[in-house]
Amino acid sequence: MKRLAGLILTLTVLAAGCGYSFQKPSQSPLYGVRRLSIPVVGNATTYHGLTNSLTNDLIQRFGLSRRFRLASPDESEAVLSVQIAAVQIEGAARARTYDASASRRITVTVGATLRLVDTGQVLWENRKIIGRRIYTVSEDQSLVEANLSRVMEDVAQELAEKIHDRLVEAF
Repeated sequence: MKRLAGLILTLTVLAAGCGYSFQKPSQSPLYGVRRLSIPVVGNATTYHGLTNSLTNDLIQRFGLSRRFRLASPDESEAVLSVQIAAVQIEGAARARTYDASASRRITVTVGATLRLVDTGQVLWENRKIIGRRIYTVSEDQSLVEANLSRVMEDVAQELAEKIHDRLVEAF
């Protein structure tokens, strides 16, 4: 019994002395930020349809957020800048009847930065947020383009959700 009590006491002392502690919300650089603005998403690729979709999805997602409130650039405390860094489309599966892809995978990589308006200080940054989807292809080019357009909308929603969630997690 004394051994058990000694073991419990030792574990308690070790756990208390490990240096781990919860960060108080007031110590987080994001603590005071409530109002943010979201400018049009930047795009370093040739896929321009994604820019408007991602901008709109970010505004919609952050508009529903309990943590942040959207504001005009003049009234915001911070600016969330997002840049589309890369879009890759590659074959995902081969068709059985002919030597071509039956589906393709689209991978979109974006970077996001939250900066204070008054000082320009970077509060949060993630340069590699990735969204992926697979879509079917066929000999009908209009169907392929419609599938790609639908999948780009899905990827934009996924990326907006990831950006919001990772930013809130950092808080």
